[in-house]
This record gives sequence, C-alpha cells and structure tokens, in this order.
Amino acid sequence: AVVSTQSTGKHLLETIPTGEPVSGFYTEEVRGDDGAGRIGFDVVSVTDPSSRSKLARVGAPGRHKVGKYTVCKDGFELHALPLLSTPSRVMVIDEIGKMELFSDSFKRKVGDVLNRPMTLVIATVPVQPIPFVNQLKAREDIVVFTITKANREEMRGVVGDKIQEILSNL
Repeated sequence: AVVSTQSTGKHLLETIPTGEPVSGFYTEEVRGDDGAGRIGFDVVSVTDPSSRSKLARVGAPGRHKVGKYTVCKDGFELHALPLLSTPSRVMVIDEIGKMELFSDSFKRKVGDVLNRPMTLVIATVPVQPIPFVNQLKAREDIVVFTITKANREEMRGVVGDKIQEILSNL
C-alpha cells in the first residue's frame, strides 16, 4: 500500500497508469450556492464522479462532529463501503481521517482492503496522529510519502514511480 499525507485522492489518481482497474473514493469539498464558503465534504466514486454522497455538512443533524462539520455517517457508509467492496487492482481511499473513522464498519473495511491479495491501496491520511492511522502506517507493507503543497509536483513523479514498481510486482 502507498499512503500519502497532505494530498488529495484526486491528485493521486493522476499517478495511476491509464487502463489500470481502479475503484474507491475521494473526498471533495462542497461550497455554498454563493461559492463563498465551504459548507461540507462529499464522498465521490473514482469511477463515476456523478456518484457522490454527503460525508459532512455544516449544521447537519447528528452527534459526530469535526470542527464545525457534522459527519453524515449513515450516508457515508451506504456510499463508501460498497465502493471499497468492488474488486480492483488499485483501490483509492481518500481519506482515512477523523470524519471517516467515526465508522467502525469503515475501519473494518479498510483492514479488509489492505489484506486483499493482488491489490494496491493508495490512501491519504492526516498528518496529525490518530491511533488507527498510526497502526496502518506502522505496517511493513505500507509505504508513506509526505506530500505538501510545496513538494506536490516533485512527489507526483516519486509516487508514480513507486506505484508502477508495486503494480509490476503484483
């Protein structure tokens, strides 16, 4: 598995060779109708960007909160878990973060996906320490890249090369 920090799944999709079977999801910020402010996040299918569901919203009902956002856990699970169940040679998970980790089902599914043979998992994780993420990063089969805005372009090639190497050995 390849894990990056401070990057987005959308950027990581650009490092996957054309024609590779891919499944999974990325998160995308949602802006209000006026376009001025962020009102939440959606989970978006990597194979069909029109297939999306709410991950979190400002002012949504619920008990799971991250800052000003309420996590829409049920909708997240209904959309994201099937995307992670789709067999594929490359699985994208953006992100394994605080919002997503309110779901125990998601944690189990991430473990299942990481243990799936012949599958390259490309995931994004936060820099801040989270016990579940720290356990993942400590696995021997995980390669971690720290990607920042400053090194994003340079790291695209580094990550792309590593992805090519891993896929050629699957």
